[in-house]
Amino acid sequence: MLIADPKLFRSIFILSLAFLLLGLLDIHPAIEIGLFVLLMLGTGIPHGATDHLIYSILQKEEGKPQNWRMFLGTYLLSMLVYGLAWWLVPGLCLSIFLVISAYHFGQSQVLYVRWKPSDWRKRILGFAWGSLILSSLLLMHLEEVVEILSSIIAVPTGIAQLSEAARWNICGSLFAIVAGCWLAAWRSNALSTEEMLREILTLSVLFLAFALCGLWLGFALYFGLWHSLSSMKAEIQHFQAERSYSWRAFMQDAMPFSLISFGGIGILGLCAWWLGDQLPLSLVFFIAISTVTLPHTFYMERFYLHFPPHQLGREITGE
Repeated sequence: MLIADPKLFRSIFILSLAFLLLGLLDIHPAIEIGLFVLLMLGTGIPHGATDHLIYSILQKEEGKPQNWRMFLGTYLLSMLVYGLAWWLVPGLCLSIFLVISAYHFGQSQVLYVRWKPSDWRKRILGFAWGSLILSSLLLMHLEEVVEILSSIIAVPTGIAQLSEAARWNICGSLFAIVAGCWLAAWRSNALSTEEMLREILTLSVLFLAFALCGLWLGFALYFGLWHSLSSMKAEIQHFQAERSYSWRAFMQDAMPFSLISFGGIGILGLCAWWLGDQLPLSLVFFIAISTVTLPHTFYMERFYLHFPPHQLGREITGE
């Protein structure tokens, strides 16, 4: 979605180049973690803290009554069930999380492509794009990823010892699918030449960032800037159809549920600290994000299916 707004794209692109510089300077791990926390608190968590607004507007647009007990109950229940499932069937939950994440990452990225939301080509492009981003990040830091996951699952030897050539083959195959979809979109006038060039620039800077930065800083760069800001921008544009709305209003509306999320992650962090090596803090964050992603992806899917095509690329007004 950032691609449809050249001004915002340039701002995020320049910030990404700054992250590349940090990667080249080989910054201290404490600074890397600090930047990761800053982006998660500033945009990462808030971007998903307005699902209640999405629910309210979608119910209104669909002419359905608003049942807040049902909304909160199903939202929290899905998080609780998924969280408990991590302790029972972690391998299955990990697989589900990776698939959902790949699909969700592609949702906002391909929103501006002028194919119908239900078009199978758009769904393939979105899932392939999200899979490419997720795979490239994880495979470039495979040893660290395996170390994190090995505390809850037995990582298959074939994955843990995946050769560099095999990693390149996986990413190359996914890129070929994405590039093929880009070409199909360009030929059908669903993607302009300028937009395709910006797509190439986006992937280029992300690949470089994943290669030069650490796992958590690379994730924060993508999730905190490219993904979260895309989702926030789309929501603000849609909310403006209902009333005067701005970035400041979004952050204010996101504040209550953001604080709840901060508190929950803080409690889990204290538990991890108390349990020591039995529950690594990085794993706690990983599971916490996955439990929130499940219901969030559901509501964002409904939201993007309702997103008016005429709003694509429109600048956000207000403060």
